Amino acid sequence: MVERFMQLSSFQGIVSPMNRMLRLRTLARTLAKEQYTSGLVSWDGDKILLDRQSFTMLDLQSMIKGLYETVRLQLWRDVLLLGVGETGSVRAGCTALPALSMESLVDQPAEMSTGFSFLKHPDNPFHAWHDWLLYRVMHEPALTRRFRTGVDSEQWRDSTVQAYMKGVRSFKEGLFVLVHLSAGAPARGTEMTSILCENDASGVGYRGIFVDNGLLQQARQDYPSIRSSRSE
Repeated sequence: MVERFMQLSSFQGIVSPMNRMLRLRTLARTLAKEQYTSGLVSWDGDKILLDRQSFTMLDLQSMIKGLYETVRLQLWRDVLLLGVGETGSVRAGCTALPALSMESLVDQPAEMSTGFSFLKHPDNPFHAWHDWLLYRVMHEPALTRRFRTGVDSEQWRDSTVQAYMKGVRSFKEGLFVLVHLSAGAPARGTEMTSILCENDASGVGYRGIFVDNGLLQQARQDYPSIRSSRSE
């Protein structure tokens, strides 16, 4: 385990985490010297002046809190198809989410096998979530009428499925912005879109979503360094 963080590559030619970290640092330094950010940014007390626009940190915090609430409602209502009341909570008598305790989740960041993520860790109770949404659509009368058609509900309603996928995309866009603004230093677009939820089959693309003490962590990959390592 220690050797993986002390060497740049193993005897089998597998790139180590330290190799990727050094390449990312070198790339960042090179780009910082060659590229300059357009726009004028300055501070006036607690107010940020960006070209001809201005806002305070309280304005930014308020926007992030509002976006969080919007994304949360989209997840419950548009993605998980839960009955959400006017107060923003699941209505009494509606289907509830399966029990889940973030503090009890475990992960193994050093596991590099293809397709692995914390969702597939044997100690995590995600079996209750398997086909949970599909089962509801097929068995709950209200959702079945909404998504299925035909004499025996053997066909999908294309317009409803398209509307559902549009809601999923809208949720992902909001979540993307929320993570970009609130999860540490903002990343480049190529870095944000490089985050994998599970290890891929290439051997150099590892997941960037982890669980640690009840919190989700993200680690962005450096695509230029990946391309370079593949060509070596």
